[in-house]
Amino acid sequence: MEPHPISSTSLRTTRVYRASRDRVWRALTDPKEIAKWYAPGTMTTTIHRFDARQGGSFELDMTEANGTPHGAYGKFLEVIPGRRLVQTWRWKDFPIDAGESLLTIELRDVTGGTELVLTHEKLANEESSRAHTEGWTSCLEKLGTIL
Repeated sequence: MEPHPISSTSLRTTRVYRASRDRVWRALTDPKEIAKWYAPGTMTTTIHRFDARQGGSFELDMTEANGTPHGAYGKFLEVIPGRRLVQTWRWKDFPIDAGESLLTIELRDVTGGTELVLTHEKLANEESSRAHTEGWTSCLEKLGTIL
């Protein structure tokens, strides 16, 4: 299912992956796995820090083919292994969204695999919501290819 706005500053998408919940969780929390899918399109991901535990933090760069990096960072607010990951999200250099937003990823077992529900809230405006919708759509497609 494609992401859809739940408000002008939020989006939600649901995907089902043919993989165990443990496998999907590992792809969400292991820095080596994150580096494979956590940037849209042809961009690459460099993980500087990814400590997926409550109170931990992350910092990464999504780099365009021309070498331009787009940095993001934040803190993990809630980590329920195999089930729920809640983190703040802040861009270092994304002019349309300079504030802090909230990313929640939830997993549950379904017939044939694992359902992932991604919700990104508190985005700056509708333009930011559209940009994040495009980005997450691409990222979640890449996630599907590594699972």
